[in-house]
Amino acid sequence: MSTLTDDLNMTGNTAPYNSSMDPNLPVGYDKSGTIFPLGRSYAPTGPMLFGAGYLVSTGNDMMTWLQFNMGIPTTSLPELKLQQLNTWTLPQCPPDAKKKAPLVSLGWFHHTETINGEQVTYLAKDGGVGGFTSWMGFQSWVETGQASPIGCFVLTNSHGASGLGTSIINILLGNPTPVDVSVEAEYVTPPE
Repeated sequence: MSTLTDDLNMTGNTAPYNSSMDPNLPVGYDKSGTIFPLGRSYAPTGPMLFGAGYLVSTGNDMMTWLQFNMGIPTTSLPELKLQQLNTWTLPQCPPDAKKKAPLVSLGWFHHTETINGEQVTYLAKDGGVGGFTSWMGFQSWVETGQASPIGCFVLTNSHGASGLGTSIINILLGNPTPVDVSVEAEYVTPPE
């Protein structure tokens, strides 16, 4: 992890979560909007799945990571082609014929929307630990050789980053009817 953050000139504040970080984190809120009590553990729960890393980061470092994955600077193109173009369709559990199975690459979920009659693909990833959620997404670009023109991230000390990020990227992509921000993936609040 430190090799990557050092190569991208990130601060030393982006790292996998550990309990020694708790005193330095902003206070988190649960889904109902209730503030977590002081001293509460922000330890993640559940297994790490689909590229999850329980990372704690800063807004500046998230912007650096977003720009890197958008191809800014373009020197990262060969590595990003390998990371973003090799995709897999994950099996659904339980199977649901009404929903499209997720298409993933290393660390990213691929979403294709029809916007103004055109197929537009963006890559996104959400995450969180108790009391905090994040979301990052950008327009697919590696097949063009040009840096992505559109991307955003959301970092919050509450729930809601995924729905808000999805709405923002749809607006940036020109979708005249972006998704409802109240649609939010479940996130687990750790036990007290």
